[in-house]
Amino acid sequence: DAPDPQLQGGGAADVADGTDHQEEIEGGGIEVWCDMASHSSWEVAPVKAATPAEAAVGEEPPSQRDADGIVVEHRSTTGDASPVVPDEAEKSERNSMLPRASFSLQFDTITTISRKSAKYNLKESVWDVSLFTGYARLGIWSNILLAASLLLNVTVQVSLCAIVATELSFDSFDDNFTQSLRMWKRNVSEVVAKQICEEDYTISTDTLQLQTFETARDFLSPGLSQSLETGPLLAGIVIFMWTLSVAEVLRGAISFLMAAWHMRLKYRSDKFSIVQVGESFCIEGVTAWRITWAMCVGVMQLGIASCLLLSGALWLAYTKSVPDLLANAVALSYVMQVDELLYQVMLPRKVKAVVANLEPIDMSKGHAANRSRGIPKKTLLTVLFTFAFFGVIVGACVVPHTSKMRQLRDDICPPVSPT
Repeated sequence: DAPDPQLQGGGAADVADGTDHQEEIEGGGIEVWCDMASHSSWEVAPVKAATPAEAAVGEEPPSQRDADGIVVEHRSTTGDASPVVPDEAEKSERNSMLPRASFSLQFDTITTISRKSAKYNLKESVWDVSLFTGYARLGIWSNILLAASLLLNVTVQVSLCAIVATELSFDSFDDNFTQSLRMWKRNVSEVVAKQICEEDYTISTDTLQLQTFETARDFLSPGLSQSLETGPLLAGIVIFMWTLSVAEVLRGAISFLMAAWHMRLKYRSDKFSIVQVGESFCIEGVTAWRITWAMCVGVMQLGIASCLLLSGALWLAYTKSVPDLLANAVALSYVMQVDELLYQVMLPRKVKAVVANLEPIDMSKGHAANRSRGIPKKTLLTVLFTFAFFGVIVGACVVPHTSKMRQLRDDICPPVSPT
């Protein structure tokens, strides 16, 4: 650092390499040392100016540090250098100041970063870009493509949600099917029953019972161990992954709604305008109807995602084939990515450039007292919701479905008891 001009006759300490350096400032000043190799903190000690008598005797020997790292100043009155060693209390006080200052600096830095992170970046999604619908400066074709992509996204996701909810999210092995199978078992001949249990594919009748037995047997086959069956284990894994992916979408939709609410507080204006600041864009004003439109889009996204979460989880819970579990999970993941695919395919480069260079929407409240004292509420709520929903689906659907599959397998081919 540059020397303080108020110090008379002072100089500055030079640090040239990775070793400890210290230099006495002639005529008064300060003495600074720093261990560059270990990146330790700076230590400052006052240096007494040499009197003419001391200067006549000769130059004082350089200061040293003792085993505890404390600067030992050498003062000479008769020409013999005798070290003045600080006592233990002074050593403890000096050393205790450094960690506390470092911790305070780190805490302040983390707090500052946390406050700056209270912003929302528009995602590359048709849902978020719908905020720009009707903005004249984008051009007529950009607005047409934006409206068409949003309409297509809503149509596809709502249609798939309706199909899954009404056609796939139930157990086809209901009570009527179970009773019919048991009645068949009482009336079937022993020869046919033996052919089914031995998986004789030359059988010309009762193929439905043979397929049901194979499906139940494969679903309940041992997995990683004898106590872990393949079907229930895989069903639990894919349901948990599906819940995580939709939880991310739900959290993003809620953040978008909160950003729209903060725009009402900070950016409300009679005209929607985007200004250029350097190489980026910034929202300067948002009209009331555009804020209302953005909140309606966010609520729509929340509704569709919630419907897909429940219906998709039920579909996976009642899937009876192990290969179908993986295929259904992949299909559901593509349903949730329709908005991002349409953004990449249908929107022009002008819209993408605005989104990529748009400054984040400020969501800070401006009062540190209103903050949650470092508690990550959104993350904790997301984790609690994910595990709670997963537990409900597994307990209410997967476990009863597994028990029914086990019962069907034993009804068609009763297990042979060991003799």
